[in-house]
Amino acid sequence: MNLKKLATWLRVQRRAAGLTYQEMAEKSFYTFSAVTYSRATTGERIPRLPVVEAYARVCDASVKQARRMWRAARYAEHRQKHPGVPRLDRVYDRDGVIHALQELYYKAGAMPIDEMSVVLVVTASCRTALSCGCWLAKACSTCPS
Repeated sequence: MNLKKLATWLRVQRRAAGLTYQEMAEKSFYTFSAVTYSRATTGERIPRLPVVEAYARVCDASVKQARRMWRAARYAEHRQKHPGVPRLDRVYDRDGVIHALQELYYKAGAMPIDEMSVVLVVTASCRTALSCGCWLAKACSTCPS
């Protein structure tokens, strides 16, 4: 159900922006192709988070809302495959803790490992990321890197 909501929301944003998929690809400097943007709205598979974020940016829509809907779709997909996982505060053995932690991971959107590694590399490249609030080392004048 949440996947359909995400796909519908994306289509509505594109229509509101008055863009074709080809225009979206051009406007995003071909970060993603017109076909990729089109596939994101089929409702058959959950698109990757960077695609959803780029889609929202190109359409001048809320990226925060796009992320929220993407996370909800990922979590709903997980719950459909793994119903009945107990909450973390209601488990008392190792396997229960593992399943409950996996549940929290999916509830947070379950960002794929390859996408998480990009975020970690960017953050780790700025030694003062926490002290100066910098997330992109090249954009920060106080970073030594």
